[in-house]
Amino acid sequence: MAVIQSPRQDQTQQTLVIEHKSVADLATMWRDLWAYRHLIRYLAGRELKGRYRAFTLGRAWFLIKPLSEMLVYVLIFGLVLKLHRGSLPYPLHVYTGLIAWLFFAGAATRVSSSFTSYRGMMTKVYFPRLVPPIVALVVEFADMAAAFAFGVLMMATYILVPGLLGEGESATPGIGLVTLPLWLLLLVIWTAGVGLFAASRSVKHRDVGMILAIFMRVWMYTAPVIYPIAFIPERYLWLYRMNPIAVIIEGFRASLTGQALPPLTAILWTFITGMCLLAYALFLYRRTERDIVDHF
Repeated sequence: MAVIQSPRQDQTQQTLVIEHKSVADLATMWRDLWAYRHLIRYLAGRELKGRYRAFTLGRAWFLIKPLSEMLVYVLIFGLVLKLHRGSLPYPLHVYTGLIAWLFFAGAATRVSSSFTSYRGMMTKVYFPRLVPPIVALVVEFADMAAAFAFGVLMMATYILVPGLLGEGESATPGIGLVTLPLWLLLLVIWTAGVGLFAASRSVKHRDVGMILAIFMRVWMYTAPVIYPIAFIPERYLWLYRMNPIAVIIEGFRASLTGQALPPLTAILWTFITGMCLLAYALFLYRRTERDIVDHF
């Protein structure tokens, strides 16, 4: 409950009571977000238009970042260290993994700092405090969509141009393509959960952002972005698939390229733990919502 006093013309004081939205129930919270959907659309559009405006190459950076990382990994791990093992061309293996990973790492980091990024606006006007995290997710998803479109073009090139596929290699999507929305949903759930958890904690502890950045660097190498999952011994796969991001990247890549999908138990584990994390992150957010502006 916040109290604002404003002077009348007769120099008396009038008390204006503003009810914080954090005391509303979850249904009201989602109704508020729906009511502010035009603000979300406007802020996301503004960020997308202005994000690369000052850069000479402009929106080409949507593709330059994943492509440059792919080239580095292919040169070092593919040609020098001979890390390739499997039926998928190594450049395609790396790029499809990077599409999912760069969205997860970029969006989670962006969400974690979204309250700070909008502190000037948040101290002046009221809007649901979940708007900045949602805007961050939308902007990063748009970046991923551009990278995804190029990935589809890369797959089509491998399939249609003779001689690009090596012996025993294949890149043709199969029936697993219908599971692609599932992997995108799991990716968004985990990204929102990690990002919102870090954002809520960083309201009082600003070093959370630095810790998250370090953690992301390590987390990448625990997922099959660079190396094929065939490198993991069969007896340790159950332990490896307890890493939800590893399961999501494995399933995302498999749905696009016709590889074997992760087992159902791994999918259920990823979904259940992701929903628990997101629920806990929302709980933390609602506890800290009324204190966000006070800690700027």
